Amino acid sequence: PPHYSADVIIVLAGGVSVDGSLSPISRDRVEVGVSLFQAGAAPFLLMTGRWGLLTTTIPARTEAATMKALAGKLGVPSRRVLQETRSQDTIGNAYFSRVRILDPRHWHSVIVVTSDFHRARAAAIFRRVLGSNASIRWVTVTHPYLAPRRRSIARRSRSRVCRSGRRTAS
Repeated sequence: PPHYSADVIIVLAGGVSVDGSLSPISRDRVEVGVSLFQAGAAPFLLMTGRWGLLTTTIPARTEAATMKALAGKLGVPSRRVLQETRSQDTIGNAYFSRVRILDPRHWHSVIVVTSDFHRARAAAIFRRVLGSNASIRWVTVTHPYLAPRRRSIARRSRSRVCRSGRRTAS
């Protein structure tokens, strides 16, 4: 059998529109997750997310379902793409991924795909929720089309998290 570096690649959602289409951020994350899968990093992809906590109009499909559909279009067999459809924020992504997917399968090694501006916060949350026995590696996606102000806000946010000592090394 092939040797994988992780049990699963977890792709964190970044938004879905009311019509069920993925945000550009979600699309970028899925494409990177699929590339890792196709390179043999893990035997499964796990797409996370129901829809955002602040969503006022329920989308046509969950973030996870829409992300799975894109992975299928990019050539990933459906049976290799799992879905976590309960979460509405990063804490939920980590918690429901653990209790519904990772723990029942005895998986402890994950690669998490998220955006560069989201990594520090996500790392602190995932380390806390998955615990010290988990092996967590991070792959970050840069979104050059984001306005410079958005990138600057994200950098300042990361700095605050790092200075507060809540940042977890991966």
